[in-house]
Amino acid sequence: MRILAKCPGCGGRIELGIQYLDRRQRCRSCGRLFKVPDAQQIEKALQVARQAGKAVFIDEDGRVYG
Repeated sequence: MRILAKCPGCGGRIELGIQYLDRRQRCRSCGRLFKVPDAQQIEKALQVARQAGKAVFIDEDGRVYG
């Protein structure tokens, strides 16, 4: 399974394997270090998105917005 992470700094997108969940990743575009959410946070965001019918964001500290 692959996940698509978005840099909170520049908005660059990075395709990652599941082994990068709940780890820090460096953006290849701007070099900023950010945390990739864990699987539970991603599932929570998906549930909120399904209910809300709009985009959901998880910040670098793992907080869910949307």
